Amino acid sequence: MAQIKDGFETIRGLQSYKDSKGNYVVASPFDELGNPDYIKYDENGDPVKLYNGDTYFDTEVGMKIAKSAQRYAADLTEKATSELIGRIVGNGILLVAAIVGLIAGILGIFGKGAVLAVIAAILGVVANIWGIIKGYFSYFLPKVGGTVPGEGTKLQAAWAIIFAIVAICTAVVAMMTRTKKSKKVKDKVEDITDDVKDKAEDVKDAVKDAVD
Repeated sequence: MAQIKDGFETIRGLQSYKDSKGNYVVASPFDELGNPDYIKYDENGDPVKLYNGDTYFDTEVGMKIAKSAQRYAADLTEKATSELIGRIVGNGILLVAAIVGLIAGILGIFGKGAVLAVIAAILGVVANIWGIIKGYFSYFLPKVGGTVPGEGTKLQAAWAIIFAIVAICTAVVAMMTRTKKSKKVKDKVEDITDDVKDKAEDVKDAVKDAVD
């Protein structure tokens, strides 16, 4: 009986997980069942004793606690896995976006990298869309050693949004610069073409005069 009691107390010590708004994401067995008493009582309200003096446990309540503990383990595994995958994928997209943005910035020194800047902006937007789908403002897992639900994740979400905004602005400026540069190149090509045409006409006229 002592081992059974230790098992119940271990289950009692399981932690409930809530989101940043205080809503249960995964409730511990004892929170889910309203902190039940697993001791068996007689009609007088006294604990039922076994022949050796040990306290008898209410088997019906014990089964409810055991089933709740199984649900708790399954739910926590499923939701924690989903959240962790969401975080890893989101951070991975942002990391790629940051690397692409860095390369675009380096190339920008030489007047290039506009396309990479646009790609970085798109990845930044995708990362935020992914975060919204996965609820990056309502994560429930605390950081290692922490107790606050989703601690630090709001700051990460804010940085993701800021990154996307900066990346979009950079891409717009890069494309505008590229357009202006392309226009200058086009105008220069047109000027050269016009000069060639004029010279060709001059040569044609000179040849005609010589023939005459």
